Amino acid sequence: MFSLQLNKNVTAGEGGILVTDDAALYERCNSAHDLGIPWIGSAPSETGPQSVTWGLGRRMSELCGAVAGAQLAKLPAIVAHMRASKRRIKSMLQGAPGVNFRRLNDECGDTGPFLMILLDDQSRAERAGQRLNEVGFSDACRLADYGLHIYSNVPQLVHKVPLSPAGDPWNLPDNAASVRDYALGACPKSDALFARSVLIPIPSRLTPEQEKQAAELIRAALA
Repeated sequence: MFSLQLNKNVTAGEGGILVTDDAALYERCNSAHDLGIPWIGSAPSETGPQSVTWGLGRRMSELCGAVAGAQLAKLPAIVAHMRASKRRIKSMLQGAPGVNFRRLNDECGDTGPFLMILLDDQSRAERAGQRLNEVGFSDACRLADYGLHIYSNVPQLVHKVPLSPAGDPWNLPDNAASVRDYALGACPKSDALFARSVLIPIPSRLTPEQEKQAAELIRAALA
């Protein structure tokens, strides 16, 4: 599943794409995102019990779909540009005192939308995030402050907000043995990395001059 929300590699404004080679799964997903019965051809058609569910009416609009089609054609060029910009900026930051980069387990699979920098400690990361914002990197931030992407910043999860008056899923008998706490500190090793990491987005249309300027500003902010 691929998101096409506003800050993804390519965007259609909202919506997403699901890719599968399983016809039964496709029909069930088709059913769930619409009215509960999959559309086969130009009409709803019940193809079996597995395809009938309660639909959520989460259909992408035709306008978003048209934008998505055009964007997908440009995706290879966008990804290639981000990868190259990230590689060049990263090379210009090599050797900066106390600066390390996130380990990439699949470097060839990295599409390059952002650069993750690990600093010595939390206070240095906080200062770097603030300085980057001040010099124009409005979307750069310390990873711990990266909104709802961090588990402890999700109030619905931390406070175990139920989905229904019955208290589900927290009150389900199947979860009786679960006493998980999702507040800050639940994942100490991850928290320690989040606290000293800085995320810097990489735009898809940087010129060599802009890359050099970005590297200089980043290096100064990290000092």
